[in-house]
Amino acid sequence: MNGKPEISVVMPAFNEERYLREAIESVLHQTFARFELIVVDDCSTDGSGDIIGRYAARDDRIVAVRNQQNLGRSRSRNLALEAAKGRYIAILDADDIALPSRLEREYACLEGNPGIYLVGTGIYKIDRAGQVVGSYQPPTNPVAVRRIMGRRCCVMHPSAMFRNERRYRYRDKFGYSQDYDLFLRMLSDGKDIANLPELLVKYRLDDGGQGWIKHAKRIMYSEKAKEFYRQRALGGEDGYDAFDPQVIEAVGEGPIVGREALRAVMRAKFMLNDLEGGRRACREYFRKYGVMNGVLAYWLISYLGSGCIGRIRNMIRKYA
Repeated sequence: MNGKPEISVVMPAFNEERYLREAIESVLHQTFARFELIVVDDCSTDGSGDIIGRYAARDDRIVAVRNQQNLGRSRSRNLALEAAKGRYIAILDADDIALPSRLEREYACLEGNPGIYLVGTGIYKIDRAGQVVGSYQPPTNPVAVRRIMGRRCCVMHPSAMFRNERRYRYRDKFGYSQDYDLFLRMLSDGKDIANLPELLVKYRLDDGGQGWIKHAKRIMYSEKAKEFYRQRALGGEDGYDAFDPQVIEAVGEGPIVGREALRAVMRAKFMLNDLEGGRRACREYFRKYGVMNGVLAYWLISYLGSGCIGRIRNMIRKYA
């Protein structure tokens, strides 16, 4: 590539040989060509390293980095951010697919709107076989995004592009929801976030590994990100330095301890349509903390059936 890249695409990869070629190819076939693709092999034990090496040898826009030990996605992304030369950072995971005009459309948005710091897009949801099984069209206006982000994340991480001020890094105590924490810290600093209405990324859904444990941890980390966001709004700082993630990481290793953990397990069960498991968590919550609380609504709704719950969930997300 001649000259400095305008966009640095950041892609961590750990044992992703099944999908990695398609992810890399989706970047190489972008209509916007002035990019570098930084692929961090997080000490993979499959053929991912060989795939990355072959692509890097063929295209000088690809920067191959290999960790000497497994660092996880957050620290791997931070290494790529340190190396990034572009004016903008684009995120893409090694099992996702960027549609051809993604970089061009986001670049044009940030170039034409200097007040917007980060932009995302709508997504297609695909299964592990690559079949489209749904979609998500996010709120686009920065005011709406800011309002909703205090309750839930409405920016799809692998669609995000933001300005490379070398100011923001992922916080690695977050086992999940590192992206949500990052976006909320940007909002805390007064940065505006928007979304394009177009569906420009194919986002591969999780295969269900670890089931409710993984979902419960993600819920708890999301709640922690929101808690820190509220702390910054009130006092300018948050409690991250004193935060001990072991309380969250222990979920699934024995009896569920604590109100927050039990609520997260209950919500995770309902998210996976395990209604009986959700009711058991509700009963345990009632036993320890009483009946007259928000958990009672979950208990009652669970008897409506998974189909009705799914419709209610979609309505809430649409009008929130």
